[in-house]
Amino acid sequence: MPKDKTDLKDQEETISIPLENMVCDKKVIIGGKLSKDEEAELIETLAKNKDVFTWSASDLQGVRRDIVQNSLDLNPKVRPRKQRQRKMSEDRILAAKAEVQRLLDAKVIREVKYLEWLANCGRTS
Repeated sequence: MPKDKTDLKDQEETISIPLENMVCDKKVIIGGKLSKDEEAELIETLAKNKDVFTWSASDLQGVRRDIVQNSLDLNPKVRPRKQRQRKMSEDRILAAKAEVQRLLDAKVIREVKYLEWLANCGRTS
């Protein structure tokens, strides 16, 4: 029987590491069970290539859409399944709206309208 909720004890231990000593908001999350040598090598590689990361949605401005665009490949022979709408607390609703607006303002996402709600692609029940 599949679990509906994530079991936190099954998740890998992680640590947050700043890539620059002077810039605390540029952190990466890495596995907490790496050896000291593996951790040092990983941090060195990430720090050396930090210019390829997007630290905010505005960093994506100017990046060609074909590089970062995601699309849903729908089978036209299969009718989409409507799922029940999930409820969220008021603070989560406000946070989600703010995040969506931030991404819209940065032109990272755009609104797409479908005639029907879409179900999770991986679920069949």
